[in-house]
Amino acid sequence: MQLVTIIISLFILSGCASYGKEIHENSVCKIQRGITTKQEILDTFGKPDGTYFDRDNKLIIYYFAGKMKQSAWNFIPIVNIFHTEMNMNNQMLTIILSKDNIVEEYSFTNPDKKISAGIIP
Repeated sequence: MQLVTIIISLFILSGCASYGKEIHENSVCKIQRGITTKQEILDTFGKPDGTYFDRDNKLIIYYFAGKMKQSAWNFIPIVNIFHTEMNMNNQMLTIILSKDNIVEEYSFTNPDKKISAGIIP
């Protein structure tokens, strides 16, 4: 019984952090170059995390989101000297709007990374 309590505690304590609002791929797939409007983007994804104008005076808006989760191994004394790991997912959606506020171009990245360290990575 004590072992089960320890295992459950490790899962509860296996720290995680997140930032931004998750960007759903099925929403990104609905963006159409030359058709989707700025207002439709705002209705779908909300307020952007940032905006700026490029040198051609086109508006660029972007959204960031991410999650980081540490492995339970990181919280086990002595074991964490030999092996630690973290899973990361960072999303970025960048949208270029024409002067008429129509999507001209967009890109979406959604990479998963597993970072390991220690004597035995």
